[in-house]
Amino acid sequence: MSNEFKPTKKQAEEAVAFLNNEIIAPAFFTRLAEHGIQPRTEKEAQQLYQIGMALQGAQTRQTKAASDDNPFLTEALNRINPTANLPAAEMEEYAKAAAEQLPLAKAAALVYAHVAQGGELAEDEE
Repeated sequence: MSNEFKPTKKQAEEAVAFLNNEIIAPAFFTRLAEHGIQPRTEKEAQQLYQIGMALQGAQTRQTKAASDDNPFLTEALNRINPTANLPAAEMEEYAKAAAEQLPLAKAAALVYAHVAQGGELAEDEE
């Protein structure tokens, strides 16, 4: 039997849900509040979150396609997402600090990273 890490599909879904609900969404709405934007209803909050995630995906695709030498794009990216251009070591420290504060976040991040890197999932137990 292999010691390879292989989460189940259910664990992967739970990890994504945890990260979205407990880490990403609160950070997103905190960032919006810093700019004076607060949703008035649950539906408005869902719409803002969906727009934010769509923009993040578009921004990620554009950043990958853009030249690293474009100072305008670099500055725009830094204003949109101040953690996007952090050096890997600094981002790793940020992630470690979050994981120490929330052990469940660490477990969810490990599962998410495994799936994001194309890792296989085990069958769910019934």
